[in-house]
Amino acid sequence: MPVLCLSYDAIWRRQSEVADFLELNFSLPERIERAKKSIPDEILDQASAVYDPIDAVLSELPELFVASAKYADILNRLPSQRSAA
Repeated sequence: MPVLCLSYDAIWRRQSEVADFLELNFSLPERIERAKKSIPDEILDQASAVYDPIDAVLSELPELFVASAKYADILNRLPSQRSAA
């Protein structure tokens, strides 16, 4: 079963490609920027410790691609749920 992978921000830019892949025309709501939140530095530091390494790996992937062995080396560097336990 083919799996289309794409970054959240790419959904609006790549809507026609997603529709082609799904063989389904759809309309997205207008994109609205999220409001900035006031988050304590301690929590931001904790989140950065967890997500910055994940973001670094994801940044090596195209914003839209069909999952395949071509990307396995990159994806295998992502932490798994088992390793987080």
